[in-house]
Amino acid sequence: MGDADSSKEPVKPPIEDGKEQNQKPANGVYIYLAAIVLIVILARFPIPADWVGMTTSEEKSQVATEEVNGKGTKTTTTIKTEPAKTLWDWMSLLLAPATLAGLGFAFQSSQEKAKAAREEVEKRAEEAAKERANEQAQAEKERAEDRQRDDALEAYINSISDLLVGKSLSILAKQKARGLLTNTDRDLLDAGMNVIRARTLSIFRRFTDYKDSKRTDGDRKGSVLLFLYETGLITNMKEDEQGQEDTEPKQFQALLSLKSAYLTHAYLRGTNLRGADLSHANLLNADICYADLRGASLTHALLARAWFGHTDLSGADLSHAKLGGAISDSANLRRADLNCAQLISADFRGANLSGADLRLAKLQDADLTDANLISVDLEDAKLSRAILLRVDLSSLRPGIVRPSTLTQEQLEGEDPPLLCKVKLPYGIEVDPNRDCKNLPKVLLERYPEEFKTLEEAQAYVDEQPMP
Repeated sequence: MGDADSSKEPVKPPIEDGKEQNQKPANGVYIYLAAIVLIVILARFPIPADWVGMTTSEEKSQVATEEVNGKGTKTTTTIKTEPAKTLWDWMSLLLAPATLAGLGFAFQSSQEKAKAAREEVEKRAEEAAKERANEQAQAEKERAEDRQRDDALEAYINSISDLLVGKSLSILAKQKARGLLTNTDRDLLDAGMNVIRARTLSIFRRFTDYKDSKRTDGDRKGSVLLFLYETGLITNMKEDEQGQEDTEPKQFQALLSLKSAYLTHAYLRGTNLRGADLSHANLLNADICYADLRGASLTHALLARAWFGHTDLSGADLSHAKLGGAISDSANLRRADLNCAQLISADFRGANLSGADLRLAKLQDADLTDANLISVDLEDAKLSRAILLRVDLSSLRPGIVRPSTLTQEQLEGEDPPLLCKVKLPYGIEVDPNRDCKNLPKVLLERYPEEFKTLEEAQAYVDEQPMP
């Protein structure tokens, strides 16, 4: 077998395209070789001189004797012979006009190339000028739109201020909280609130670009919300009962409802909206990072893909809210009401959910890595494919929070949650490190901007300590 293998020729590695091209001789080498071959042939087999026209003309004399009338007469006749037209004769005949024609063609070709180059330069200059003009026109258009939006915001604030102050709606609102409104004043307040709601919904629509979300004015939407909050229109009012001390304050519904308000891409970063009523509002893709929303009402609100990084939502009402794809990195959701909330694919890494109500919540594909789940209520919550990495569930023993706050069935079955470095409650017999091997692949697919390779995701999982 060894001799047979050795007799085979070794397989040559394929030559790369660039190397193969470099091995091919250039055209100049071929011309050089052809010239050498031609010189050798001419030296070995010279061309006849007559054919190339290198011989001179010859004159031949012939003497003829002719008798006339019996007398002898000597006649000499000279005959001049010339060779036929040779190669050089034809070349001298055709070379001059051919040279002129070639020069003319070359001159015309150079002129055409120069003209084409000038036209290309002019075309590029014209296109650049048009592009600059379009950019200037677009910039001017955006400045005009910006001025129009500023005017619209100012007009809105002035009109609402006039209703609140000029029509005394703010005074009527306080009287309503104290139960001192007459029927006439109540009708007046309701009519004023309807006008404010209509104008508010209109201004939010004006600041929304339905075709291009990037052109939606999230800053001015945030300004409108802060104005409504500071005027008390979207704050849950609380007033002490008149004449009674040491009593719990009564809570009344906010004067202005933002139901169906289009607050997409609203910029609320770092704002104070404590106790605000944003129920039923559309806050898709809103930026609410570092905001204070303690005790706020966000029930039935649309918060898909909203950003809640480091937001304080402790005690907030998020029941039935839609937070699919939301990012709540390190958010404070302590004792928040998330009953029946939709949290599919939400990012709750590092979030504080201690004492939160997550009954019937949909947590499919949610990431709860390093989340604080102490005393959280997960009764009947959907945990399919949820990431449970480095979480402590030991406090969710039956009878501590509710009779069945977490069951073994929620951690098993079809598409169970991913468990790795988890502390489980007493009585649940599931491997707390069941999915440590599969988790890196899931993290790589979900966070390609954070993990470039499977090894990086594996190292991240390995570095996580036990909770």
